Amino acid sequence: TSVAFAFWDGKIIEGAVKEKGSQKAVSSWWYIRAEPAPDNSIFGYVALGLLIAAAFEYFLVRKLRKGQPA
Repeated sequence: TSVAFAFWDGKIIEGAVKEKGSQKAVSSWWYIRAEPAPDNSIFGYVALGLLIAAAFEYFLVRKLRKGQPA
């Protein structure tokens, strides 16, 4: 994305302000690259998966220790 800034610095030449109205200074061109914020929702899915796996193992171990078939 290209960006340029227009500004009036009130330059005085021969006792009068020369930059007014549409007469202004323009900066050089700057090229910036705006990237989207990283998606951190994957950490929530990983935590949910680990929680589900741990709960499944917990109930499976309890069931097997009681002597009931899985």
